[in-house]
Amino acid sequence: KDLIEELHKLADEYLPLPPTQKGDKEGERISMYKRIREEYNEDEWDNERYLNDGVTFRRRLTDRWVRRAAMTVFLNRTCFNGLYRVNSAGKFNVPHGRYDKPDIVGEENLRAVSKVLKGVQISVGSYENNLAMVDDKSFVYFDPPYRPLPNTPSFTDYHKAAFGDAEQAALTDTFTELHERGARLMLSNSDPKNTDENDEFFDDLYSDYNIHRVNARRAINSDGEGRGEITEILVTNFEV
Repeated sequence: KDLIEELHKLADEYLPLPPTQKGDKEGERISMYKRIREEYNEDEWDNERYLNDGVTFRRRLTDRWVRRAAMTVFLNRTCFNGLYRVNSAGKFNVPHGRYDKPDIVGEENLRAVSKVLKGVQISVGSYENNLAMVDDKSFVYFDPPYRPLPNTPSFTDYHKAAFGDAEQAALTDTFTELHERGARLMLSNSDPKNTDENDEFFDDLYSDYNIHRVNARRAINSDGEGRGEITEILVTNFEV
């Protein structure tokens, strides 16, 4: 309820402002967006989020974090293509988007999400920190940063910790470890064969498993004509 109320405040301030037009570098919506993004990136949030070691997350947060959650949703609804990306310092750096009437509150969806998450435990951190809970009754879905397609403006720096080919290969080792425990596994990634039919990177890494190529619409592309269907890979250790 508090989150929805906070989002209504942001929406009531943002939506009456003149919509941003193509090519605009300034404007009232852009100015508000930058102000919220600046507040979102303030160092004090990290100071409240971590213990003194700067790494371990606190188990409880203050009610002030309702504001932080609202800003997360607001930025997602009003930024370029709903992208979440940070710079090397871990600061959110996606530019403002251009939407006439973005659904900033999404009240019905938030209430539905709240309902289905009751009783669910959410762990935030490296995937490596959550392996102990996996057994033969588990289903694990890996959604790592996608490997860039050659000759495209793709990127892997969604976070201050890079995720390159070495990290992709290390993830394969984890996939195999969990397979040996009897867990059912699924992993998605880009398909390098979209731009180089001889690129066997993932075919080699996951040669012991089922590799499916599925059609997917490219959602993050500044050129609207570059958002056609391409294939992505879906790796499973079971038949589908």
